[in-house]
Amino acid sequence: MTPHEGMDSELMKVALRISDDPESARKYMKPIRSSKALAPGVYYNAGTRMVERLHSSQRPPLGNRIFRISKNPAESVESIERKITGGG
Repeated sequence: MTPHEGMDSELMKVALRISDDPESARKYMKPIRSSKALAPGVYYNAGTRMVERLHSSQRPPLGNRIFRISKNPAESVESIERKITGGG
C-alpha cells in the first residue's frame, strides 16, 4: 500500500465514524450553506459520506450537504478525528 492509499483509507475511517453518529459529529463541523467557492481545507460531504481534502478553491455541486472540518488541507488524520469528537 502506498502512503497516499493509506491516507485515503484513514480518511474513509473518519467518514465512517461521522456517518455512524452524524448528529454528535456535526455539532463540531461548520456547515457550508452557500454555493460559493470552497476554500482549501478538509470537508465532509454528507451526500457521498466522504471526507475530502481540497488543496485549491472549488465550487461545490448544487444540493450537496457539505461541512468544513478544518481550514488546513494538510491536517493530520488524528487531528481531524479529535475535531469531530470534540477533543480539540
